[in-house]
Amino acid sequence: MHDEQVVPLVERWRARGGDVTTDFRPSGGHTSDWATRAVLLDAVDRLAEGRPIDVDRYRDDPAYAGRLTTPPVTHRLRRAASLTRKRVLAAVGR
Repeated sequence: MHDEQVVPLVERWRARGGDVTTDFRPSGGHTSDWATRAVLLDAVDRLAEGRPIDVDRYRDDPAYAGRLTTPPVTHRLRRAASLTRKRVLAAVGR
């Protein structure tokens, strides 16, 4: 997804003179724990007003901080079962 959507958008934006700041994380993304409602609303307001987005503030100001969430137990169990199945099948050579 990143290489298919984000990279071409960044390249096109820069080619037209736009400035791009990235904040890559090992997990998450749009609508993730790191892209909070406060961050998205502030970014949209700033863009609409022609002001720059304050990436450093989003990263450091507690008002924009995300919080880690834990997937429901059912999702975690399903994922664990799927990984176990894959490992067992790989071990028996299938």
